[in-house]
Amino acid sequence: MVVLSKCKGVRIEGITLQNSPSFHLVPTDCEDVIIDGITIRAPADSPNTDAIDPSACKNVLIRKCILDVGDDNVALKSGHSVAGRSAACEDITVVDCTFLHGHGMSIGSETVGGVRNLTVSNCTFKDTVSGLRIKSYRGRAALLKTSPIRTSK
Repeated sequence: MVVLSKCKGVRIEGITLQNSPSFHLVPTDCEDVIIDGITIRAPADSPNTDAIDPSACKNVLIRKCILDVGDDNVALKSGHSVAGRSAACEDITVVDCTFLHGHGMSIGSETVGGVRNLTVSNCTFKDTVSGLRIKSYRGRAALLKTSPIRTSK
C-alpha cells in the first residue's frame, strides 16, 4: 500500500492503513524512520498482508502501533548487502506495540544482508501464530545479532 524508497528522516504518525491486498507499509533502503501510533488492519485469514516490513533499513523506531493482520505483523527483510554497514537491517527498535493475529515479529525471509541490533520490548502478542519467528532459505542466511528480546505478554 505504502512503499518508501531511499528516504531519510521519515516520521509516520497517527494514521490507519486497512485492507491492503499486499504489504501495508514498506520502508526500503531508508534511514532514521519513526513509525509511531499507527494502526494497521487486515482480516486474520488474509495472506501476504504484512503490516510493517522494514527492508534494508537503519535506525528504525516502531512505537505504540496496533498491528492486526493475516501475515507478518512486523518483518525485517535484508535481501541485499548495504555498502558501509555490517548488516542491511540494523538498529531496529519495536516497543509498546500490540500484535494481534498474524505471525508476530519476523526476521526474514530475506536475511542474506544480515540483521544487527534488533530490540523488541514491552509488546503484547495476542492470538498470533508466533512471538518471534526467524525464517530464511538454506544457504541464503547471514549474521543475525539481536539485543535481548523482552515482551510483556
